[in-house]
Amino acid sequence: MEKLRKVIRSKLLSGVDSRIKKLDMQLVSLACKNDALTSKNDALTSKSDALETQIKSIVPRVDKLTKAVDAEKKLRIESNRSLISKSIPNSIFVCTIPKSGTTYTINFLANYIVNLNKELTEKVRFDELVQNGVFHTVDTPLLMKNIDDISQYSKSISSISSSNNAISRNCSFEHIIGTHKYHESYNFNKAIFLYRNPLDFLVSIYNFEYVKKGIDKPFSECVKEKLAGSEYSFVERYMRQSELCSKYGALHVSYESIMKDPKSAFTSILDYLAIPVVNETLELALEYSSIDSVKEQEKSSGKILLGSERGLKGSFITSGKIGQWKDYYDDALLDYVRSTLASYGLDLDDFIYE
Repeated sequence: MEKLRKVIRSKLLSGVDSRIKKLDMQLVSLACKNDALTSKNDALTSKSDALETQIKSIVPRVDKLTKAVDAEKKLRIESNRSLISKSIPNSIFVCTIPKSGTTYTINFLANYIVNLNKELTEKVRFDELVQNGVFHTVDTPLLMKNIDDISQYSKSISSISSSNNAISRNCSFEHIIGTHKYHESYNFNKAIFLYRNPLDFLVSIYNFEYVKKGIDKPFSECVKEKLAGSEYSFVERYMRQSELCSKYGALHVSYESIMKDPKSAFTSILDYLAIPVVNETLELALEYSSIDSVKEQEKSSGKILLGSERGLKGSFITSGKIGQWKDYYDDALLDYVRSTLASYGLDLDDFIYE
């Protein structure tokens, strides 16, 4: 019996020893792997430290380059603005609140002047304005922060620097210069300021900046952002226009007057500019610059006139209807607009809404 116990004990101890040896081997293997991982981690830490050192050395160079780029942009903007300023006194200056008939008016003037006293008429297409001495919104190609299309930029610079173009050959003005941004250096002799009733302006700008870009935003928020309180809000733009027209005798023209009776409105503009009114040419220019005509240009070219680079979808041109505001405002929002205008000394009822 004792012998059996010794045998069993011997076998049990032998099995335990075997397991202990296996565990020892596993521990040794894990230790080796740990050493290897530690070595890799040390290597990665070393690389990370090296990259951090490189980044620290690059940051000052990036900052320096950024400052240089910003300085170049500022210099370019100042240079181009100076170029524009020199051209404005000898040009027809069209300064507008956005969505107030800028495209219609500039297209009309371009087509009228180019075809004045011509037997063989020609349509001035929107994409051909620049080479004819016409700038729809001069700040867009000349003052933009990032110029993607250098050829277009160069074309604009070349055209605004030249007094030999289709406009200057047919009237006493060198160019037609349009802009939404008035600068103190823009000293004009003949200027047309376009505006629109604030209710329809806000509807149009809402559709242009949000709806046509697929941006979901409540209309009421747009009203509160765009009506007043910033340099480019309706109130600030309109009051600045009124001041300049009163001070310098510029022509203040409402979008509604153009849309309701374009022939009469454009005749008044031509009279102000001292450009002879020829009825046949006037009718032709109205046809060439109509909403349908411009939309046809978009269709034939396969692209929208302006705004594609800003994510605009569909046509740049809207319906142009007066009174769209009726579908957007409730009584509370109308009261907000009325009271806001009143706080600036403006009367909502002074504008045309029908």
